[in-house]
Amino acid sequence: MKGNSTVKGNSTVEGDSTVKGNATFEKDTVTRGNATVEGTTTTKDLNVTNNANIEKDLTVKGNSTVKGNSTVEGDSTVKGNATFEKDTVTKGNATVEGTTTTKDLTVTNNATVNNLTATNGTITNLTSENGTFSNKLTSTGETVLSGNTTVGGQDKTFTVANGTKVDMGGNVISNIGEGNVTEGSKDAVTGGQLYTTIQDFSNLTGKGLNFTGNNGEIVNRKLGETLTVKGSLAEDKEADSSNIRTVANATTGAIEILMAKDPTFRNLTTTGNATIGGNLDVDGTTTTKDLTVTNNATIEKDLAVKGNSTVDGDSTVKGNATFEKDTLTKGNATFEKDTLTKGNATFEKDTLTKGKRNC
Repeated sequence: MKGNSTVKGNSTVEGDSTVKGNATFEKDTVTRGNATVEGTTTTKDLNVTNNANIEKDLTVKGNSTVKGNSTVEGDSTVKGNATFEKDTVTKGNATVEGTTTTKDLTVTNNATVNNLTATNGTITNLTSENGTFSNKLTSTGETVLSGNTTVGGQDKTFTVANGTKVDMGGNVISNIGEGNVTEGSKDAVTGGQLYTTIQDFSNLTGKGLNFTGNNGEIVNRKLGETLTVKGSLAEDKEADSSNIRTVANATTGAIEILMAKDPTFRNLTTTGNATIGGNLDVDGTTTTKDLTVTNNATIEKDLAVKGNSTVDGDSTVKGNATFEKDTLTKGNATFEKDTLTKGNATFEKDTLTKGKRNC
């Protein structure tokens, strides 16, 4: 038919029908065989009750609703929103440049997601054989990593927020770098660094400390051992350090114990000989068994001698003098007050007694 054809009633084509130009059907058409349209077919509503094979491009400018299953074996590009109320199976690649909203999403192979957002809560039960997040992954709840985990890489940073408790569950952190061991350092140190420090400390403490005195003999004490510094004075005897001072000698490195050059003693008792190279001033009473004076002796108060006395040099007694035994004076003797001698008195030189003299 080369011209226009108008069919106002029903038309049944039992064989093949080829329309090379435009075809307009104002009512229902039923094609029981094959229908080939080499041009453009425009329809308001299209219902396909059985299978439909489209071997070339399909352009839908309006909404498209697929109530059954849809299988796309090649690439599928959806530039706008896509809503799937039932299952979708994509055996090839699927590229979505817009937003995809789905209730449940199961990915059996690799999935690359630039931005994954849960608009009505959290994402739970997220399981993937291999997942890649190219930007930022934020988990506000608990995160469990049951497999091997690699964090970061070259020039990357792993940061634990302040106030966060790290619980290693009794496990060992191994294969870490050696920390900086300096004042103010907050680096973690390795077992090797700690072992070296302990060895250095053990070597130092193992040498101990050496002590010595004037005799040069060395006494060594290890850490924890006791060095005893003691004297022979009984514990019940009174003692103080008023005549003693210690100084640190920077030149010799010694702690020196110094006694006052002019010490003060409350009482002085000598069990052996006492040699006094200078003057001896006694404000109280002096009791002695034997007294030898090689130079002059001046006694400004009373002198009582209960034993024999020998004076080789001059003697001057400004107080009373009492001699209960023999006396021998080889030098001059001057007594400015009374003298009492109960034994023999021998004076090899002059004597001057300004007081009474009783023999």
